[in-house]
Amino acid sequence: MTSIQIRPFVCGGLFGLAALAAMVIGGCGGNAAPVAGVTVGGGGGGGCGGAFSGGTLTIQYPARSRGFVLTHPFSSALSAKIVIKGAAPAGSGSPDVNVNIGRDTTQPGAHSETYNLPTLATGTFPVTATFYAGSEQSGAVVGSASATETVTCSGQSLTSISLTTTAKYVAVTPATLTVGGGAQQLVFTVLDASNTVVPVTAGSATFSTTGSAATVTPDGIATPVSAGAVQVTASVDGLTSPPVTITVNSATGTTYRIVDLGVGSALTTGRPLNDNGLALFVPDSTSQAEVVDVNSLVTTGLGIYINSGGINNNGLVVGAAGANSYYWQTPTSAPNTLSGAGEMWAANDQGNIIGESTTSTAIYWDSVASDSTLLGAVGGDPIHWVEPMAINASKVIVGIASYATAFSACYYPSPNAGQATLLPGMGATRSAAEAINDSGVIVGYADATVSTEYAVVWDTPTSAPRSLGTIGVAGNAEAFGINNSGVIVGIDAGAIDSNRAFVYTASSGMKGLFDLCDSTRNGWTLSTATFINNKGWIYGTGISGQNRHGYVAIPNPPPSPNMARRPR
Repeated sequence: MTSIQIRPFVCGGLFGLAALAAMVIGGCGGNAAPVAGVTVGGGGGGGCGGAFSGGTLTIQYPARSRGFVLTHPFSSALSAKIVIKGAAPAGSGSPDVNVNIGRDTTQPGAHSETYNLPTLATGTFPVTATFYAGSEQSGAVVGSASATETVTCSGQSLTSISLTTTAKYVAVTPATLTVGGGAQQLVFTVLDASNTVVPVTAGSATFSTTGSAATVTPDGIATPVSAGAVQVTASVDGLTSPPVTITVNSATGTTYRIVDLGVGSALTTGRPLNDNGLALFVPDSTSQAEVVDVNSLVTTGLGIYINSGGINNNGLVVGAAGANSYYWQTPTSAPNTLSGAGEMWAANDQGNIIGESTTSTAIYWDSVASDSTLLGAVGGDPIHWVEPMAINASKVIVGIASYATAFSACYYPSPNAGQATLLPGMGATRSAAEAINDSGVIVGYADATVSTEYAVVWDTPTSAPRSLGTIGVAGNAEAFGINNSGVIVGIDAGAIDSNRAFVYTASSGMKGLFDLCDSTRNGWTLSTATFINNKGWIYGTGISGQNRHGYVAIPNPPPSPNMARRPR
């Protein structure tokens, strides 16, 4: 439901199906303005016996940027239900006349559609129209209209019309592109007068651009061309956004090469890659986890399967298998069990370990030789159990406090805090803290609404979360790792293709990792990025040769500067 323009109606055969078209309702006679909207006409004749038949309803639909089948959930109304109350002829069995209207979604261009009206009784009747975001009167109700219909043997007219519509503005989310990077789907939002998002469905925003640094299709696919900036607007049924600036950066100085860990599963939690290039990995070909030396691809079997765990820079490996917690002093050592049962998530370089007990309680080990300690829940309430996800060198622990219907990011300032403290949210009830670096910067995700999930960073445990942006449609990203240089990695499920792994820096913003890789990316889809070490090596899962593989993306060294020579 978007911009509607209505002029006072004074007489003759127009029907206000306004939400399906940008409308101008004119008058009648020689001064009538051209109608761009809905027309009722035809039928009738003298001696009609109290009924009018043969009427038609004509709607002028605005252009849509594309057809109905799309990958992102935005657009104006696609259908409406019209009720002419009490207008059914005698003997019809129901007093009201219902007319269901739906746009032909195979025609994205501006066009008219004509519908046949049922027979109407003569008289004066109240009319309501309800507009829906989806086709076939489905989806959210995005507006309504009311009118008074007068039907005679020779025709019909509307004596008054009023329209209730929530849409007042269209906003475009600014984007940053990089020369050599991939295309990006621009995001628009329809808002009401209180800046609340209006629910709309896919397809009718039409984008336009000024400038040559990037090309922007009417669908909103922006492709970088050269360093600079372009101005972009989005129009929805005649309502146009203010122009926003899209910045196109020069080609990035950092590229990555992909190292294949083999067919299998990369761990999605914990600290699975240390700064020495040792990675935890679970190959499909065996039932045991391995430590892979990414530099040489030499593997060391751990003897058992683990489903979570980590490896610190001193070679200490921790992991969980079933209800047992294991550790290996080095990758070549035999496994040992820790006191207390549960899942092992991570160990810092001081040998402090975190995990979750079999009773869903956060637990902590000061060392492999110590007993486990229960960390406590949020506010001391045992039903708000906590999954600890990461621990830094100062023993600050971050994680997720779970509730019956929601979950929230939380932290322990120390293992002795006694209970967890919630991190600030973004307005909705769901958030998660996934990683923390040694400076105390926390990353994770937070919901702005029940359906918009943003990758975020908390600069301190008490600061509000900041959105990291998007490489796709806003509202589908999660941050999973941060190193001591502040480089962040994660997953953007709203990416316009299946390359969802992203890397974020303060200077360049969020970018698709695939777009930053050299030719070693050929044949790969980089699905996830779940950890980054302090050398900037990124760990995750991708698809290669139609199979799931683990990978590590290693930054290429910068090119050597050209040495100038004195002429001889």
